[in-house]
Amino acid sequence: MAAIKHRWTLDEDLKCCRMYLECFVLKKSSMDIGQFVSLLEKELPNIQPNSLKMKVQNINQILHEKGLKDTLKTSPLANYSQQNLKAMNVALAEMGL
Repeated sequence: MAAIKHRWTLDEDLKCCRMYLECFVLKKSSMDIGQFVSLLEKELPNIQPNSLKMKVQNINQILHEKGLKDTLKTSPLANYSQQNLKAMNVALAEMGL
């Protein structure tokens, strides 16, 4: 039986975007994607690690498209949702980035 696909809420997208920006843009963390996904799992325990990893890769793609530098070394995924883009725009504005 296939796992049920998680439907992301705007609040979940915002939480991921804020945490990503704090870690990899503001603090310039050197943690890897696995370590960051573990942090996200604590904040969003109802979401599977693979889904969290793909969300992080989507966020990475959005930042690359916006020309913002970050310190996470991962392969970006270009199939992010409009909701994820909206969440990133809100988080960037909140953080003055």
